Amino acid sequence: MAQQLAVESGSKDAPSIDGLRTLTQRDADEICKLHGKFYAGLPGGRRADFSYCELRGLNLSGRDLGDANFTGGLLAGTDLSGARLENAVFFCCDMRGTNLARANLRRTDLRGASLRGANLIGADLFGSDLREGVIAEKDMHGELQFRTHKTDIENADTSEANFANSNLERANLSGMLSIRSDFSGAIMKNCKLVRANLKHANFTGANLEGSDFSGADLSDADFTDSVLAGADLSMATLDDTTLDNALTDEPMGKAMSEVEPSVPDQLEAHVRFIESGGAEGATADLTGIDLQGAQLQGADLSGSDLRSANLEGADLRGAKLADAKISGAILRDCNMGPLVIDANRRMVTRLTGADLTHAVLDGAKLSGARLEGALMDSASTKGAELDSPPPK
Repeated sequence: MAQQLAVESGSKDAPSIDGLRTLTQRDADEICKLHGKFYAGLPGGRRADFSYCELRGLNLSGRDLGDANFTGGLLAGTDLSGARLENAVFFCCDMRGTNLARANLRRTDLRGASLRGANLIGADLFGSDLREGVIAEKDMHGELQFRTHKTDIENADTSEANFANSNLERANLSGMLSIRSDFSGAIMKNCKLVRANLKHANFTGANLEGSDFSGADLSDADFTDSVLAGADLSMATLDDTTLDNALTDEPMGKAMSEVEPSVPDQLEAHVRFIESGGAEGATADLTGIDLQGAQLQGADLSGSDLRSANLEGADLRGAKLADAKISGAILRDCNMGPLVIDANRRMVTRLTGADLTHAVLDGAKLSGARLEGALMDSASTKGAELDSPPPK
């Protein structure tokens, strides 16, 4: 285990090996208030310092606590849902059962933290550090000891944590213990999971493109419907690992060169069909074809896998995207309004049941689009044209 010497002996502010300062809800509210003044540049402001404090069961949901220091704290059961916590320090914190749903945890220091059973559904952990770590201090006899909470937690433990639909892109989880954790639907592009213990983990539908699993234990892990293109699985343990329908670097389905009529001919006929309002040509049928790397506009994309695709400014008027996987995709300024065929006919864009978690829809035109059952947790919709608030 990588050991971090985090507290110097002789610091008058450092508590004893077991000592934590218990905060009331009122204490925490006052610290948050001063933190807000600090960031606003107002007199009397002070950066929030919750280090070596017990905040168990307190409500800090929705608070703006970017850059706050929680080092060595006890946050078991604390409600931080929807909080802004960019660049915050949670080094060696006990966060078991903490509610971090939809929290902004970009580039946070979570080394050595215990997140066992924590709720991180829809949280944004882009670039966060979840590696191993411990705090070392000298006791009253001058002996070096490693700080542990009275609950005797294990460091860097995210076992049974729920990361479903979270954003872990470029996060560092190397060496962590994460048995039976739920990463389903998570965005984990270019994530580092070197030598991590991920037994029984659930990665169904997760985007793991370019991630490093070298030396990791993936026994009994489930990667059904996940994206593993460019992932490094060298020396990884894959005993009883499920990889059903996982998208890898290997071709899936028929190659485009094997299709009759050819793909270009089908697309040309499809364009004629759209332009003539169905009087000429025919709809393209690309069922079962490997379309990795292809660029399609105006096609029926129902059930398609477009996770993390860059479709900025695309014209998708009247497109069928029902049940499509579009999590993490860039759809900025995309036109998904209705396609007007003539004075009496128009085709609406169908996104019913689509997964748009963490998608960027800023400035997109979605007026008239069918969004029933669409999942849009943590999607960015700044300036988007919507008939009603996005569904949750």
